[in-house]
Amino acid sequence: MGFTFTTWPNGYRPVEIGLAGLSPEPNGTQVKSNAAETIPAVLINQAYLPCRETGCPSDVLFLPGFEGSRLYYRDVLHREHQVWEPDVFTDIPYLKMNADGTSKYPLYTKDIIGTIQEHNPLATKIANTFGKNLDVYKSFTTYLDTLVASSTFKFQHWQSYPYDWRYDVRDIVNNGTTTMMPDGTIKQVYLKDTIIAMASSSPTGRVTLVAHSDGGLLAKAAAISFGADAPKYIDHIIMVGTPQLGTPSDIAAMLHGDEQEAGMGMVIDAHGARAVADTLPGAYGLLPSTAYFAHVSDPVVSFDSSGTLTQTLASNYGSTLTTQNALARFLTDAAQLDAKLGHAGALITPQALSQTLIDKASATHAALDSWVQPWGLVVSTIAGWGQNTVKALSYTTGSSRIMCSSLTFVIALSEDACASTPAISHTLTETQDGDGTVVTGSAAGGGEEIFTSMLRGIKKMGRDILSIKIFFQARLYRTLLQTFSAGRTRVTRPTSL
Repeated sequence: MGFTFTTWPNGYRPVEIGLAGLSPEPNGTQVKSNAAETIPAVLINQAYLPCRETGCPSDVLFLPGFEGSRLYYRDVLHREHQVWEPDVFTDIPYLKMNADGTSKYPLYTKDIIGTIQEHNPLATKIANTFGKNLDVYKSFTTYLDTLVASSTFKFQHWQSYPYDWRYDVRDIVNNGTTTMMPDGTIKQVYLKDTIIAMASSSPTGRVTLVAHSDGGLLAKAAAISFGADAPKYIDHIIMVGTPQLGTPSDIAAMLHGDEQEAGMGMVIDAHGARAVADTLPGAYGLLPSTAYFAHVSDPVVSFDSSGTLTQTLASNYGSTLTTQNALARFLTDAAQLDAKLGHAGALITPQALSQTLIDKASATHAALDSWVQPWGLVVSTIAGWGQNTVKALSYTTGSSRIMCSSLTFVIALSEDACASTPAISHTLTETQDGDGTVVTGSAAGGGEEIFTSMLRGIKKMGRDILSIKIFFQARLYRTLLQTFSAGRTRVTRPTSL
């Protein structure tokens, strides 16, 4: 397969150095067109060639997903409390943020979640007794360790980047993450600095980013921050189950606290989770973006136009929401339903979201969704399928029974004697074209090299955190690993795992 000369934005062009001189090569040595600048460039970059020719892989930086990093708080006595993943529901309020996007409490991180409640032997024993799968990233990180020890892949080093997932991904890149270091000190750790430091010791001089869920959005934000220099430090971004264009399941979680309860409400209750979610910029970043509606034809919200309550909503917004503007109007106007229904604060009533944070998330998605990776940086997307995945919320008008008086109840002994009032109700419409959390169109959205695999959805801590063990232990991962280590720009789509 031949390649034509392409000049990169920085004035360089990629070539291969061989006995016949310089020839086009997608991920080759960067040289200037000017002959006077070619020789120094060749000498500087020559060190990468032997490694690339023998197929040694780059070091890997793993970016976990939303809620995939632990968060901690120190009280006035300097005692450490782990607030995520929580031990009890009283930990949840510590996650709340201010209207300006800053944290109410000085939280920090230091690790990703390997096994849920691994610090709490009692909770672990109880969960195991009831057959709960507590693994989040433990099996995956163990697998990476086996690759490091393997003589087959010549895989030298990997590390993770825990981050405060409550923040907008661009803010995480620009402002860093408050992190406890091994010596106990707390400092800001910047993703770009981490990538540059890893690249300096990587066999190829570059790093491969393996990103799960929200970590994929963070990876794109990091690459954008490097600009045209991104291929100097990053050779490959592999996104697994990333809601690149957002996910409708996030609407249900933020408006109603759906799928947010765990431990029968003793660990997380839906009211507490919802009260926190509407202040988190990171959660807003998972809402369907403008580009979502260009790639996915299904509406994300529908209203029954014949219902007493929902017909007003259908009149205001349309019977289906098929644009980001219409969705944003509904999300920010939702508070009007409290006054109409008399169910203020009830989970059946959607809470109003912040217009400021919706605008912020929209600006971030405008940058991420329009990004085209620089020449020389490969992006591969793993989009799951075959799992029941929320694609829309469907609202109808139901009824809510008013509490009967004790006298009426004693006399009538019947629910028929109790009054009822109209109440809004919603159901989750699902599709199997997704991985359990993200519909395939969003996970794939961008035109990168796309793969599909059976990613199993596992509910943990009231949220669907994908088990990526199945994919990474499959032959497909080995194919990807061998491919990017060899410096190729395209990956052959496998027929099966």
